[in-house]
Amino acid sequence: MTKDRLPALRAAQNAEDSDTDTAYVALNMEDNSRFMSDFFAHVDSLRTNIDKISELVDEVKR
Repeated sequence: MTKDRLPALRAAQNAEDSDTDTAYVALNMEDNSRFMSDFFAHVDSLRTNIDKISELVDEVKR
C-alpha cells in the first residue's frame, strides 16, 4: 500500500512560498519555431529507429 505523501508535499510548498531568496527567470520564446522544428525532427528520427528495431525483432522471432 502506498504512503500518503500529501502532507509532506503541502509542507514543502509552504516552505517554498515563504522563501524570500527565490529567483525568477524569464525566457524569450520568440524563436520557438526553430526549437519546435528541431524537436519534431528528433521525434521523426526516433520513430524511424523504433520502426527499424521492431522490424529486426520480428525478423529474429521468425
